[in-house]
Amino acid sequence: MKTVAVIVASGDGARLGIPEANLEYEKGRSFLKWLSSTFSKAGCAGTIGVIRSGAEAIKERHPDAVLVEGDGEGLTRAGIKAALDEGAEAIVLHAVERPAVRSSTVDKLLKSMDGADGVVPDFEGAPGQPVILWREAAERLLRMEGDLPLASIVQKLELRRVATRDPGVLVNIDTPEMYERLLGKKPTPAPLPKKRGRKADA
Repeated sequence: MKTVAVIVASGDGARLGIPEANLEYEKGRSFLKWLSSTFSKAGCAGTIGVIRSGAEAIKERHPDAVLVEGDGEGLTRAGIKAALDEGAEAIVLHAVERPAVRSSTVDKLLKSMDGADGVVPDFEGAPGQPVILWREAAERLLRMEGDLPLASIVQKLELRRVATRDPGVLVNIDTPEMYERLLGKKPTPAPLPKKRGRKADA
């Protein structure tokens, strides 16, 4: 089963002062890079970041990332289309401001896909992210009118709620206060990637 992760990086950082995709999470990695690693460890064949057009700050910090722009049709819709174009049989949809989900949780969700349009994690009775869809359900979703915020997808489709002990499925770091409470510092951008090239001759 080819699985492609779609990370919706819609925020421009108005509340945090830094685009959420660029915020430092752990070990110098941005939210976007951390989540890409999480989904890779869970077995996803690739990760697509969906950004607004002109998000140059995100592009600058992620020169190796696969990024698509989705202003005209909505970010989630653009991400789903890009994943389908990559031949995805299952699509993992996740918001970039939620970097705390564990790779083991994503793996468990992927193994619980049979018999439904897809799955969503449940922590103590509350649905979280990621939302994982079969290709057929994703195609059906694209035929629906209107925008597709991740929260509404749970209502639009018949998704199985899978119980998890991972509180990270609910963690949403979208304010300076939440960032500081969880990470112990004020909102900080991840370091810029090192420029590649040959070392200068001694």
